[in-house]
Amino acid sequence: MVYCTELSALDTRKSRRPGILLMPSGRRGGVCMFARNIRRVVGGVSAVAMAAGLAVTVGAGAASAAEGKKTWNDGNTKFTRTISNVDPREGDTITVKTKFYKEFGGVAEYIYEVKDWHPSCLTVQSAKVNGKSYSIAGKGDDWARVDGNLTKWPIQPILNPRSQTYEFKYKVGADCDRNVGLKTGLSYDSSLGGGSYKTKGPNITVKMNNTSTTLGPVPGAVVGAPVTLSANVTGGHEGDKVGFYDGDTKIGDGRLNDDGAATIEWTPETDGAHTLSAQFSETSRAKGSQSATQTVTVAGPEVTATTLTGPTTALTGNEVVFTAQVTPSPADGTVQFRDGGIDLGPAISVNPDGTATLAHTFDTAGPHEIVAVYSGIPGVLGSTSANHTVAVSEGTATTLTGPTTALTGNELVFTAQVTPNPADGTVQFKDGGIDLGPAISVNPDGVATLAHTFDTAGPHEIVAVYSGTPTFTESTSAAHTVEVSVPEVTTTTLTGPTTAKAGDELVFTAQVTPNPADGTVQFKDGGIDLGPAISVDPDGIATLAHTFDTAGTREITAVFTGTPAFIGSTSANHTVAISEFTTTALTGPTTALTGDEVAFIAQITPNPAGGTVQFKDGGIDLGPAVAVNPDGTATLPHTFDTVGPHQIAAVYSGAPGFVGSTSVIHTVTVSAPDPEDVATTTELTAPESAEKGAAVDLIATVSPSPAGGTVQFFDGATPIGAPVDVVDGRATLSHAFAVAGDRNVSAVYGGTEGFRGSTAQPVTVTVTDDGTGPGPDSGSADNVFGS
Repeated sequence: MVYCTELSALDTRKSRRPGILLMPSGRRGGVCMFARNIRRVVGGVSAVAMAAGLAVTVGAGAASAAEGKKTWNDGNTKFTRTISNVDPREGDTITVKTKFYKEFGGVAEYIYEVKDWHPSCLTVQSAKVNGKSYSIAGKGDDWARVDGNLTKWPIQPILNPRSQTYEFKYKVGADCDRNVGLKTGLSYDSSLGGGSYKTKGPNITVKMNNTSTTLGPVPGAVVGAPVTLSANVTGGHEGDKVGFYDGDTKIGDGRLNDDGAATIEWTPETDGAHTLSAQFSETSRAKGSQSATQTVTVAGPEVTATTLTGPTTALTGNEVVFTAQVTPSPADGTVQFRDGGIDLGPAISVNPDGTATLAHTFDTAGPHEIVAVYSGIPGVLGSTSANHTVAVSEGTATTLTGPTTALTGNELVFTAQVTPNPADGTVQFKDGGIDLGPAISVNPDGVATLAHTFDTAGPHEIVAVYSGTPTFTESTSAAHTVEVSVPEVTTTTLTGPTTAKAGDELVFTAQVTPNPADGTVQFKDGGIDLGPAISVDPDGIATLAHTFDTAGTREITAVFTGTPAFIGSTSANHTVAISEFTTTALTGPTTALTGDEVAFIAQITPNPAGGTVQFKDGGIDLGPAVAVNPDGTATLPHTFDTVGPHQIAAVYSGAPGFVGSTSVIHTVTVSAPDPEDVATTTELTAPESAEKGAAVDLIATVSPSPAGGTVQFFDGATPIGAPVDVVDGRATLSHAFAVAGDRNVSAVYGGTEGFRGSTAQPVTVTVTDDGTGPGPDSGSADNVFGS
């Protein structure tokens, strides 16, 4: 496609778009454009920037809007920007139009996009191109953009269209600076490179908000009672300050909320007429305003009288009730009862009928002057009752405590507590009407104690008689009955198993003789109770079912507590030897070749730290028994000399505290080797020590180097991760041990085509607790690789 037009001597702008070829048109002063790539139509050369013509007009639009206009030229393009109102107020909507006009003598230009630059406090609402609504392609804090395409918006010097008009509509925001010129402008991209006039204008000056302030009604104002004053302001902003006034006296300031309302609490101090008003203070964005005054009549507070009633005499320790009546009945408030100048507890809320009641117990004798003080509430005055005199006397009460059963010949203790504490006087203990020894002085705590031994059986009625003092009355306790009997001697015999395995439930039986038909038996392991005490059945027997969960020797006893008629007794020690169960796990290859050595590993759980393992093929011992390692494993290297299935088992002998066990059968299929297969040897390399939780490398070297196969590493009888491929004769496993102690590590090469398998000699790795392990499992295989 070819575009030709006349070229003014001033049109020297260079195209910034790729794919455009500018050539003479064959006409004087003309050029042609060849668009090789229609993705973008671009212009040829641009005119030398001529001095831009500038025209600014400000006119009055509708509703007193002051229109602003600015015109300038850049080359042969004329720009006219018109703003519908350059003196708007917050919330107004303004329209910004920019007309692009191509004057005669220029070249055709295609406009790709137009950005309108505006103050960041304006919010774009919509856009139009040539009077028709158009989608906004993008926007930022201070710009909005419309996009065309390569050919949509041409402006031409001769043919139509010679102009394009872009219109953006904005809403004026609250955060615009006031009475300050705010810059506007545009930038655009076109086939001639476009232009940037971000602050060309016209400027916008946002006017101060006009405001109006209205003071809300103030009903029912009373001296001393808080009342809320409210004002509504139009044109203000949240957080702006409103001052409230009583005449010329400022009451205080409130802040506008997002609804334009401000409140403040006012407590009138005087009655009568008060002239109230609200004043909105001028801010950087809004003019000040003042409400009309409002005359409010403040009523005086209501007067009350408080009357106190209650008993005129009382005893210490006895509860008495006082009642205060407030007249006229207030709607709220509290009454503080006082004894002299001391508060009797917290203040008490007044009931709807104007009463408040106090239940009180005096703890000291003498005259007490009681008053009731009503607190008052806003608009209601407080008041104080006349003194109410109460004569308080000290009374005493004697409480007797002691056992309710006893055996002849056993010393008992009786305690008398005199309340309130007289700190003087004596207590005479009596059995029936007979004194039990001399009277006993009351100690400083008001207590008297008697130690006594009954020598006759039967019921005994015990009382304690306090003598009294000049300031404390005498008192007698209630009768305290003691059933006294002659005790019978008992013996307790304990029976039960003498040996057991950990986890087995055992039954112990205690026989109390003669049969007490009552009481309990506490079974003990050493000095430790085995559960709660067990009641003796009608046959004098108590039975305990118990399971020991650890091995060792236990000394069991049964302790009969006794009853009022039977003396308690303890059995002789009964010794039980507890052994722990074990399980034996056998691991090893499932196939083998005659003549090749293989390894079988037995893992004893829990670790007995002793004993031996006898490996067997069918019922035949495979060599002598193998001692168990400190980690609970035993390893047997063995070479089969006959083909066929072999049934291998591992039999643990047991050890002190541990029961023997036998593994499940492990079947190995033995075949004759291929004569051409190469025998191998495997050597295991591992560190002598490692920290728990820290990874170390376990390396198995197979010689001669096979062409494949895998190595399985073991921790005792437990495989460590998956088999590891052999590469260049080596298999390496990075492993973190999770359990401290000596770990018996081994490696078994499984063989491959042309190479026989082989087993490395086990290596002991001492794992310490210095590191932090990954958990209670056997460890982790972090990196598995051949090398």
